[in-house]
This record gives sequence, structure tokens and C-alpha cells, in this order.
Amino acid sequence: MSFSRTPLQMAGDFFKEYALYFVFVILLAVIITQDSTFLNITNLSNILTQSSVRMIIALGVAGVIVTRGTDLSVGRQVGLAAVVAATMLQAVDNVYAVVNPPYPTMTTEEVDAAYDLPYTREPHPKYRGKTIPAYEMIKHSVNIHRGCFGGCAFCTISAHQGKFISCRSKESILKEVKQVMEMPDFKGYLSDLGGPSANMYGMAGRNQRACEHCKRPSCVNPEICPNLETDHTRLLEIYHAVDELPGIKKSFIGSGVRYDLLLHKSKDEKSNEAARQYTRELITRHVSGRLKVAPEHTSDRVLKLMRKPSFQQFYAFKNIFDRINREEGLRQQIIPYFISSHPGCQEEDMAELAVLTKDLDFHLEQVQDFTPTPMTVSTEAWYTGYDPYTLEPVFSAKTPKEKLAQRQFFFWYKPEARRDIERELQRIGRSDLIPKLYDNTPRRHPHAAYDPKAIGSSPETAGRQRQRREVREGGTHKKHARHENSSPKSFNPNFPANRHRRQR
Repeated sequence: MSFSRTPLQMAGDFFKEYALYFVFVILLAVIITQDSTFLNITNLSNILTQSSVRMIIALGVAGVIVTRGTDLSVGRQVGLAAVVAATMLQAVDNVYAVVNPPYPTMTTEEVDAAYDLPYTREPHPKYRGKTIPAYEMIKHSVNIHRGCFGGCAFCTISAHQGKFISCRSKESILKEVKQVMEMPDFKGYLSDLGGPSANMYGMAGRNQRACEHCKRPSCVNPEICPNLETDHTRLLEIYHAVDELPGIKKSFIGSGVRYDLLLHKSKDEKSNEAARQYTRELITRHVSGRLKVAPEHTSDRVLKLMRKPSFQQFYAFKNIFDRINREEGLRQQIIPYFISSHPGCQEEDMAELAVLTKDLDFHLEQVQDFTPTPMTVSTEAWYTGYDPYTLEPVFSAKTPKEKLAQRQFFFWYKPEARRDIERELQRIGRSDLIPKLYDNTPRRHPHAAYDPKAIGSSPETAGRQRQRREVREGGTHKKHARHENSSPKSFNPNFPANRHRRQR
């Protein structure tokens, strides 16, 4: 006996069989209603990309299910993936930070492929008709490499670009330079031909296998690694090739230069000669009136925490800079960058920085407060209050008042800042520095030769002029004694007084 099914029953069965699809269509309709960009090609591509791993697993299991078998490997794979992922997690106050391993260093071919893409070299259309200062500064510049092996404690470049240098080929660089030359407002001057550190192009370890297993965060601090190849020859070839292009009047180096690489005495005399040649060509051909370098501080104790070379190296490089300028009849300036409020830095350190830079006749403008950034040792010290390597307490200026107390010493030369600076020096027990900042016969550093008239220390044959002036003034400078009973104070609320102060 057969039973006939009503249309309603058939519709019900159809709905039960395909209910999942109906739910999917309804959800899709709701999403599209709420967000019209959902059906965008880019969005759909992202969905497929994110689902690709699950699709591969599903297809593998589908074959087993079709043949009426059982496959438990998926669960095991998921479990293994969970264990691997757990090893990359760091628990901090019930919050987990995911630390992914760094990607392998890009090859020259890979870097070229990225830079050879058809970029417009124009800002986003939404900025049309507006002036963007940052864009104006870099629109006629060319990046020649990625990565930095400096390992500065406060810098994130090695975290997001890598510790090793990835260089573009000469052909790729020249191709982009020619594109810049075709820009309508190009006048023949490249604003920058550099990278994260301008003179690291072409440098790598002599023994690459040793570099792969090396755990040093910096290849140049506390000393330059003997395995590091510091030859500037390849970089000079790039400079020469660019300068030979018709239409290039000058190619400037706007990126920071590592002068410790230029001062390094290698066992390879060819590298030493290339460094000397690079230094002279840099100063005579590629400086647009001002050469930027980054000593970052004058205190060796703070510089050690920063993983930067001693300030004495800055004096050595500046002497070379001044000598070459005198020999070539140039009047260029060297512009140093400094950081205030870095972990370990205190008001006293900034006051001494002000005195030393005044002796060099620097009226500083290119300055900044320390800014905590992820994945840096300095940020770890700033957050925890301890040096992560020694576990010694480290003072960090955190409040606006503490930061201002340090930053103000950059601008000692401004009349409106004098009263506050004098008050701060008295408060921290360093009144002895007041006459060094504000008398008419400043103490000069024995290693420094500078033009007493220039802001930024322009070199000139001013030795005789300085001698004549000192003779007129009696040839002596005022001597000021330190306050006998000046006891340094601690201004960090996180630590007991004077625990973190520098031992005198």
C-alpha cells in the first residue's frame, strides 16, 4: 500500500535536507545588508586565503568519509598545532603575547621584486591638493637596502626588517633613480640615497654559518664583530653609478651614518682604505650642507644601555669632518641627534649633555623624548624598571614633569629656559654646571675643534681666531668648584632614593 505525500510534506523534507544552506543564505544576506563592501573582491580573496588551510584538511578527510572510513588524524594535527602555538605565547598579567619567529632574510632577488613593483610614488588620492611634509622630504629619495645590524636598544628596525642586510641590486636602484628623474618637479637632486643606516649596504658576515647561530643582538656593540665585513666598496660603486646618470646633479645622503663603521680599523687594509675614501666622498659630494649622525647621548653609562658607541667616537669623527671641510674649503655642519628620558638617563646626564654640546657650539633642534615601542630592550627596561641583562634597577622618566625636566636641557640657549634650568640644577645638586652653561667663557672640550660662531659647529680655520680671542680674554677660563654638599636625589617613585644613581 502506498501513501501519497502532500506538497507541504515534501517542502518540509526539502527544508530539513537543505536547512544548512538556507541558514547560510540568510546570514549572507544579513551581512551584505550591514556591510555593502562584503562582496568586494579583496574581501572575498582574504576569506579564501584564511580558509585555505581548513579546506586542505577538509578535502583530505572527505575522501575517507566518502569511502565510509574513519580518520582521526585531523584531531591530532589540531592538537599538535596547539602545542606549537603555545610555545610562541608569553603570559603577561593574564594576557598572552604572540611572538612569531622572524622571517628569513630576503634575497636580493626578493628585495628587487618588491621595489620594482609599479608604484605611483604619489600620496593616497585622499590627500590630493594637500601638502604632506613627510612626503615632501622623501619623495625624491631611493632606499637601497633593508635591515640593520646596529641593534640599538631603543630601535625596532631589526625587529621588523631584520638584523641582517638585504641589498638591492645596482640595476634595481638605477631603475628607481630613473623613475625619480621623470617626476615633474625633480630638479636633479636626490634627497637621500640610503637605508636604515646609510653605510651598511653590502655588509655581511664573512662566515654566514656563524652568523646564523650568533645570538648577539648587535654586530657593532660593544665592539664591531671580527666576522663582520665592513668594506664600503660596493656602496661607493652605487654612488658612482648614480652620479654618472645624466640629469643627476647631486645625490645626497639624508639617512643617518654609522661613524663607528667609518672609524673601525679592520685587519683588511682594503676595507680601511675604502672607509677613508667613503668618508671623504661622503663629506665632499653627498652632504647638503648638513650631515646627520646619531650619537644619541654623551653619557657613556646611558650609551651602554642604548647599545651605542662612546661619545669619544663622535669627537674623533667630528675632527675628521672638520679637517676634510677645511681641506676642501667647505663650510658644512654636522648635525647630531640626541634622545632624552631614555631608561637610565637622569636630569644630571642631560645637564652634562647640555654642557658638552655647548662646548661644541651646538644649538640642538633635532631632538626627541624616548618613546616606548614594542619588541625593544629599552621598552622592557622602561616598563619593568630593571636592566633585563643585569637585573639592576634602572630609572626611567615616565611622567610629563619628569620628561620635561630632562628635555629642557636641550634648549639651554633659549633665554626663556634659563630660569627653569638654573632652578632644576640647584634642585638636583649640580649648581656647578650653571656657570658652565651661562658664562661668557665656556669650558671647551680638549678634543673638539669647532667654529665658535656657527650653530651646528661649522668647520673653519678658526684656530687662530680662537687663540686671539683667548689672548684678549687673558688666556684663562673661570674655574668653578663643585658644591661640596650636593647629594644627588632620586625622583623615580618606583625605587628608593639613590639606589639607581650613578656612583661617583
